[in-house]
Amino acid sequence: MNMEARKLTDEEKAIVTALIRAGDRKWSHLTKSLSSVKVMKMEDGEMGSLSFSNGKNKDRKLGYVVSQAEFTDGDDIAVSVALNLDEEGQLFE
Repeated sequence: MNMEARKLTDEEKAIVTALIRAGDRKWSHLTKSLSSVKVMKMEDGEMGSLSFSNGKNKDRKLGYVVSQAEFTDGDDIAVSVALNLDEEGQLFE
């Protein structure tokens, strides 16, 4: 994984916000952190996946799926997205 952390782009933030809103209301508080959250690009064959930093050097595991969606991008390519949380309910991937 590329460990260079950065903020979400406006487009990424919009997608993550939509995924949070599409999920269970218990996750709605996650939108509050999107302006300051840090992400890292995952080595996934240029698929564009992101890993959210939790600021800890700890092995994290998938805990929850907030929501999933599919859409067609500007190049008419089908895109599948999912927002996952770790076991502690923190933004994960």
